[in-house]
Amino acid sequence: MRSGRRRGGRRRQTRADPQDPEVTLWGGSPVVAWFENASTELHVSRWSGSAWEPLGQANLGSAGRHVYLTASDTELYVTYTTGLVHVQVDMYDGFNWTALESPSDPPPLDDSYIITGDIAVFEGRPWVAYTRDGAMTVSKYVGSLSGQPAAVNRVHRIYP
Repeated sequence: MRSGRRRGGRRRQTRADPQDPEVTLWGGSPVVAWFENASTELHVSRWSGSAWEPLGQANLGSAGRHVYLTASDTELYVTYTTGLVHVQVDMYDGFNWTALESPSDPPPLDDSYIITGDIAVFEGRPWVAYTRDGAMTVSKYVGSLSGQPAAVNRVHRIYP
């Protein structure tokens, strides 16, 4: 009988193994996001007090990376990169997921890619930071967040 382990005691990673987990609190409960299936599926679940309840799943089409979660009093936000060049931000209002406008500009060069990113909520608005080609940008969402994609203020370039 095979144990599913390689030499050295490490288990081989399968296609469905969870990767890149992120956890935050929303409404007093833990929420976790992670990738599965070679990072092409994003999953989000909330702890009910006795079990993990799925809040949604997204098929990304290309490998996702760098998943981050944050929450306001009423919304949950998840950000991640897809295809190494695109920052995606999704908002969950307790019932539905809404894709917000990407805070990242289209890449200037074919070999340009996002290194990492993060998200936080300040004064009820999501702020997203990411690095690309040695520069760091912080974007603030402005305008309506309900039902319509919010406009993004991309003027907060920090370095260089």
